[in-house]
Amino acid sequence: MKAKRLTILAISVIMFLGISATLIAQNMVTNPGFENWTAGEPDDWTYETGVTITQETTIVHSGTSSAKVLLTTQTQGDTDTQNTEFAVTAGQPYNCSVWVYDNDPAGRATIVLYWNGASTTYSNVYSSDQDSWQELTYSGSVPTGATGLQVGFRFYDVTPWPGSATMYVDDYSFEISTSSEIVDAYAISTDALEVFFNQDMTSVNPADYTLTGTATITFSNATIDGADPKLVHLTGASEDMIGDITLDNIYDAENDTDFDFYAGITPIALTNTLNPDGHIVNGEFATFQGIVSANDDYNNVWVSDAYGPYNGVLIYDYDFDAWVAVGDEILFVAKRDEYNNLTELKDPILISTISTGNLPYSPADISGSDIGNTIAANTNPAEQWEGQLVVINNVLVAASPVNKDDLYIGSDDSWVTTFVIGDEVDYQYENIGPVLDDAIASGEPIDIKGVVDWNTYENYYRINPRSVEDLLDVDDYPHPANSFVLYQNYPNPFSASTSISFFNTKPSKNTKIEIYNIKGQLVKQFPITNRQSSIIWDGTEKNGKSLSDGIYFYKLTGGKKSLTKKMILIK
Repeated sequence: MKAKRLTILAISVIMFLGISATLIAQNMVTNPGFENWTAGEPDDWTYETGVTITQETTIVHSGTSSAKVLLTTQTQGDTDTQNTEFAVTAGQPYNCSVWVYDNDPAGRATIVLYWNGASTTYSNVYSSDQDSWQELTYSGSVPTGATGLQVGFRFYDVTPWPGSATMYVDDYSFEISTSSEIVDAYAISTDALEVFFNQDMTSVNPADYTLTGTATITFSNATIDGADPKLVHLTGASEDMIGDITLDNIYDAENDTDFDFYAGITPIALTNTLNPDGHIVNGEFATFQGIVSANDDYNNVWVSDAYGPYNGVLIYDYDFDAWVAVGDEILFVAKRDEYNNLTELKDPILISTISTGNLPYSPADISGSDIGNTIAANTNPAEQWEGQLVVINNVLVAASPVNKDDLYIGSDDSWVTTFVIGDEVDYQYENIGPVLDDAIASGEPIDIKGVVDWNTYENYYRINPRSVEDLLDVDDYPHPANSFVLYQNYPNPFSASTSISFFNTKPSKNTKIEIYNIKGQLVKQFPITNRQSSIIWDGTEKNGKSLSDGIYFYKLTGGKKSLTKKMILIK
C-alpha cells in the first residue's frame, strides 16, 4: 500500500511575442480543463479500457466542466490516459500541476509522462482521499533523448476493492520554465536551509533571501553547491528556526520566486491527527529527527523522537527502508499524508544518519483496551499511540475469529476487550507466527511489544511485533531444569558456528543430540560417540537449509543424563 501524491503536468514553451521578445510560459496541454467534448468524449485525450471518462458539470475546479473518471479494473496499464503529443527539448526544466477531486477510498490517481525517445516517468505522487479539490505538483527536466511528450494519468485501485472507484480531474498543466524558480526547500538544521531551483544558478546573494512565517529571518551566507548548481545552501540564520505548525515561506527577491515549507526541526508529535497542539498540513516538506524503532524491509519504517504518546510515526516509501536500520538516529525530510485514516510521512529524503546502534525509545506500557479493535479511526486512546512502540503485558492469544487480514487477537483483561496482533512488520507472521501458535496452545499469557498502526483495509488499530524478541522476554521464558536460553544474534543464518553444551557422563552408541522446531518436528540430529560435552551447529536443517527465526528445542538422548534446552534464533 504505497500512496504518493498525484501531480499533473503542464508543459510551457518559450514564445517570443512581437519585437519586445517577451518570454511567456505556455501550457502545452491541449484541452487541459476538459472543456471541449465531441460525441461524449474529451477532445485530445485517449484512455484504456479500464476507465470510463465522462463530462462533469457540477464537481468542477474551474470553467464549466471537468472529467469524471470511473475506474473499473485492478489491472495496471489498463487505466492509462494520455493527452495529444507535443514536442520537447532535452534538458528543459518543467513545472507540472493538476487538480484532482478524490473522495473515494477505493481509488487513487498518479501522473505519468510518456516521453517519445526516453523512458516513461512515473511521478510517484498520488491523490489522497479528501472531500475537496487538491493540487498535485511535479517538477523536473526533460530527459536525454526525449523529443516528444504525452502527459497523462494512471489510475489505481485500493484494497478492499469494491469493483469501481470514482474520481475527477481538471486543469492539467505542463509548462517549460522560462525563469529561475524555487521548486523545493527544506531545513537541515535550526539555522540552515537547502533551496532547490529548476535550473542551474550562476550567482547568489544572501541579501536576496528572506524566510517568513513564525519569524522573519535572514541569512549571512548563500553558496551554490559544487556538484549540483541547482542547489543553493543558506546558512547563518539571523535567529533559530522553530519547528511548529506555522507554514514558512522562503523568498528570493532576485528571481521573484518563493516556496512554502516547515522550517526548523519539526517534532514528530505535530504529525499526529489528535495532537493537542495541532498538526502540520499534508503535502508540505518538514524536517524531522528521531530514532528508527521498526523496519519491515519493504516499504514501512517507524521512527520516534521521544517516549510516550503522539511521538511516533510511519514513514512510507519503497526505498527508505534500505537506507536505515532499527536504532539509527536520522535527520530526514518528508511530507505528511493521510491514507485511509493512517498518518504517513511520504517522499522522504535522508539528510544524514547521525548515529547507529541506538536503542529505540522505550515502549510505552499500555492496556489492550487502549487499541481495542472496536475503536473508530482517529479516536483516542488509540490514535495517540499510532506510529509508536508500545508494550501490552500478560496477554492471552487466540486465533482471529474473522481471519481476514490479521490472524491473531489478544486480550489482557480475560477477554472483556480484545485487540488485534498484526503482521505489518513481520509480514505474514513469518517469524512470530510459531510463537503466537505456541501461546495459543499453552494458554499461558505473554508480553507483546510492537508498533501501533491503523489497518487501512480492515479498519482497526493493531499492534505489530517486530520479531520473536517482542513476544518473549528470553531471560524469563520458562525452560526445563538444568537448561538455559541460548541467543543467536543477527544475522540469521548463523554468521559463526554455535556451540550447544550438555552433560553426558556415560555415552552409548545410541547417544545423540536431537533438535526440534516448535511443532515438535525433528530438524537435525548429531550422534555422540564419546564423552564430549558440546557439539557445533551451523543453524541448518537435515537438508542443509537454513532455519527460520523461531523457538527451537534440543535434547540429549541415550546417555547417562538427558537435557532439554530451548534456543531462540533471532534475526
